[in-house]
Amino acid sequence: MAQRNKEWYNAADKREKALKKKYGMSLKDYDQMLASQQHGCKICGTNKPMNNSEYLCVDHCHTTGKVRGLLCSKCNSAIGLFDEDTNRMRLAMQYLGAA
Repeated sequence: MAQRNKEWYNAADKREKALKKKYGMSLKDYDQMLASQQHGCKICGTNKPMNNSEYLCVDHCHTTGKVRGLLCSKCNSAIGLFDEDTNRMRLAMQYLGAA
């Protein structure tokens, strides 16, 4: 009967616990944010999360921890690769416009 003493969670329970621990948000908060973004990435609008996930990434400020929105993995990675530096992003945009 040792199995009875183990905590068993369904996928929604695990997701709820992870969202709460990492971002301080509930699954309901995530769903409301997703609906407010028309069920797509806050930057590019795609509804395809990518990276073998069925969920968009929770984007947050790494300094304050404040959640900014839900992003596809490409947009989320791009921000991270630029170290959230808006000046570097602006310079990259200028560079691409000059090409």
